[in-house]
Amino acid sequence: MTRRGFVFVCACVVAIAAACATGTSSSTTTCPTGQSVCDEACVDTTRDTENCGTCGTVCPAAQACVSGACSAVCPPGDVMCGADAGKPTCVNPESDNENCGGCGHHCGAGTVCSSGDCVGSCASPATKCTPDGGVAYCADLKTDQQNCGACETPCGPLETCSGGMCTGACTSSQTQCGGDGSATYCADLQSDNANCGGCGLACTGTFVACFDGGCASECASLQTLCPGDGGPPYCADTQSDNKNCGTCGHVCGSGMACYSGTCITGGCTLLGSGTAASPWHTAVAEANCKEYFTLCAGAKDGVYTTHPSTTDIGVYCDMTDGGVTYEEFGMGQYSKTYTGYTWLGGTDFSGSGEVDAAFAYLFTRDGGLHNIDSGFVSSNCCFINTTATNFFGVDGVTYMYPGSGTTFSCNPTGGYTASIYPLYLVTLSTAISSITSSEASTVGYYSSCSVSGNPAIFVKKY
Repeated sequence: MTRRGFVFVCACVVAIAAACATGTSSSTTTCPTGQSVCDEACVDTTRDTENCGTCGTVCPAAQACVSGACSAVCPPGDVMCGADAGKPTCVNPESDNENCGGCGHHCGAGTVCSSGDCVGSCASPATKCTPDGGVAYCADLKTDQQNCGACETPCGPLETCSGGMCTGACTSSQTQCGGDGSATYCADLQSDNANCGGCGLACTGTFVACFDGGCASECASLQTLCPGDGGPPYCADTQSDNKNCGTCGHVCGSGMACYSGTCITGGCTLLGSGTAASPWHTAVAEANCKEYFTLCAGAKDGVYTTHPSTTDIGVYCDMTDGGVTYEEFGMGQYSKTYTGYTWLGGTDFSGSGEVDAAFAYLFTRDGGLHNIDSGFVSSNCCFINTTATNFFGVDGVTYMYPGSGTTFSCNPTGGYTASIYPLYLVTLSTAISSITSSEASTVGYYSSCSVSGNPAIFVKKY
């Protein structure tokens, strides 16, 4: 059947009879919790390919023992290593000392594997634990079966470490898989390649990615089917996946993160100086100021380059208020509303340094106000302010009208049709196409003015 554009197949479970059933030794050997005695040796039947689930159950070639069951694929986050040596094992390359960051990469004495790198200590929230007679490694005490809640606190058979506690139950979105006397884990049957739609139903062959509880041959929109590092393929978001950044197999190095398909250092490297001549920007421009604010700790107010759709544009970013994007200031009719624009009054200028700075940059860059209602007609021309009886001015002495060259443009024939309008200051008898932040901060209302059809200032911000 077809669902969400994916092709699904029914999983067929084929029972494979294992050879060499030798049985559990009758010796008095005592093993650590979580291990069993098989042929006079302590083994972990949840992972041992020669004693998988029970003593003597041998997994076929190229299959690993996953939670006590033979499987050709590993759980999400794990990769299959050791297949070349005939000992395939599912490991977590983020924490496995013998396969740190990739198969065969061994961490030396005094170091442990943390987040795929050999380091002297574990990265939060992992804790450095040393198994009885084993080698130290970084354990997540919330989920580690052998270190649940604290180092060397293993969960018993049919128990799962969830939230740092050994429990027989998983969260509502997970199912307990494994068992048969071996340790279990909570699997998401909607996405777990080894338990897709049900425990033990592994995705194999062409249909290798578990999506929505079925084995699919392709991934969801905005995801790409990428081969695992020695493990099964999985659906990766190449815009944010550190192991498949921009394209499958492109791994971001230590201290780097995948953002918008590019490996960047420290989450954000801002270039420029935040001025009109040298805007702040990253190697690949972000879509808006909010993204810069989220990605770049300590980002400052100023001019930035953004990439909202198909081209880069210059904007003013108000980081003081959490990453507000000021894209342009426009002129329209006072009594109307315009999609994407907000009407501005004098108190918006005098009460906010960010608005003043944004207005100074964008008005000066564009040489005036964008006409956002081409052809509109006004019965009076002074810019209406915060009340119906006041108008805009600068420095408390200037009437402010739409300008045209060196004159003012009041009620032109055919309406206001120019794309950009500078501001005409009546008492100065001139039109201005640039303004400073300090001048913008003096914009206010000073006298009465007719309301009907008057122009007003609007801002496009988000």
